[in-house]
Amino acid sequence: MKARAISYVFVALLTMPSVTLSQVTTGPASDWASVVATQPGESLVVKLKDGRSVKGKLVRASDTILTLSSHNKNTDLTRGDVLKAQRIVATSAKKTTLIGLGIGVAAGAGLGATGSCRNGGFIGDCFAPSVTVPVGAVAGAGLGALAGFAIGKIRHKRVLIYETKQP
Repeated sequence: MKARAISYVFVALLTMPSVTLSQVTTGPASDWASVVATQPGESLVVKLKDGRSVKGKLVRASDTILTLSSHNKNTDLTRGDVLKAQRIVATSAKKTTLIGLGIGVAAGAGLGATGSCRNGGFIGDCFAPSVTVPVGAVAGAGLGALAGFAIGKIRHKRVLIYETKQP
């Protein structure tokens, strides 16, 4: 009974959503030159002083105007309207793949331990735990690593490149 409860906890942990966006600050971001130095084509999220946010790919940036492209439409933003600019960068899937692998091994081993036949269990012919635990661990490892990789590929982080004081 304990093994089944533990395996349910591990499965629940595996299916919990991870934080998809995190913010990393890289030093003082009050200089507009960091916006101008950003390469065209990079994804940006710009928060405006009126509370709106604009997301798109950088077309060009000058000392006074920032142009973003979203859905084949260019949007010009003046420097005075921009409250905060963040660059969106992809993260590595390595860490989430390894976490998913570990959780999958534990969950698979737990399910394998509960899946062995005791008093006419659900597996028709009874298998010894020495068979079901490793098989469950390997299957869980594969599924967990796959889920962790998928989560890691959709995660992005926001890097603050410019921020001004609110009016």
